[in-house]
Amino acid sequence: MKFSLRIFLIFIAWRLCPAVQLLPNMGYFIVVQQFECVVNEQFITKASCDVVTPRNRSINAELVLLQPFKALGGSVKVSIPKKRVFTQIFDITFELCKVLRERKRKALIDILHSLANMGNKNIHCPLHQGHYKVQNVTIADSLPPLLTESPFLLHFTWFLPRVATVMNVTVLGHLYDISREHNRKKKYF
Repeated sequence: MKFSLRIFLIFIAWRLCPAVQLLPNMGYFIVVQQFECVVNEQFITKASCDVVTPRNRSINAELVLLQPFKALGGSVKVSIPKKRVFTQIFDITFELCKVLRERKRKALIDILHSLANMGNKNIHCPLHQGHYKVQNVTIADSLPPLLTESPFLLHFTWFLPRVATVMNVTVLGHLYDISREHNRKKKYF
């Protein structure tokens, strides 16, 4: 609990202080080892989730919504390994339209807007049926610079409240610190 609170406070400080974001050689990149999407075919068809090779640092996703959604919930769970078992450090559940309308969860809004800007349609409520696509998406640019290098497991779920799960996304990857990576390269070159 203490570790997840520390991560949360660091993330909030990172988002609220633009001067911190200007520090040189700070930041991260993510190498994605596995990216899977499982959809409920009652709501979504033609879903694909792919890692962009050869560097595996970004992802492509595409789907077709079969019907509009007036209310859509989301859940994000992040786990890191601890003694060979993944331990959950972050768990948040939200209602998409409420987050977009009230703008209280800045981190979620930033991620949603970055996905919308990289995609072929804007995210707004209600969500309209049709084809949605994002290409070369990476979230490492929006991470605070005080996290530690680590493997991670991310579970992201879209659901209709009290009705059904619409889509499950699982990402297995590794978070690397850019400054440490530069030092490793200097050591060998």
